[in-house]
Amino acid sequence: MKSIGRLFDRGSSSIFSVISPAGGIRPAERRRAPKALSLSEREEISRGLSTQCSLRSIARTLGRSPSTISREVRRNGGLACYRAARS
Repeated sequence: MKSIGRLFDRGSSSIFSVISPAGGIRPAERRRAPKALSLSEREEISRGLSTQCSLRSIARTLGRSPSTISREVRRNGGLACYRAARS
């Protein structure tokens, strides 16, 4: 609001009263971090768990840290319930 106000030589409060009724300013589009696990990696984790591979062997296959795989599995249902599509 401040930067828009500066462009028009107005205060941010006067800009807010014009923009607010129209729904405001659209937030930036969300993007995953470059280091985040991709869907194909999540599917590989799911396949590995279904064949009862260890988390360390799955991590080795993906070239990731075992702790990354462990956190991903724990965060999304655990060993018994992990599904790549829901992650």
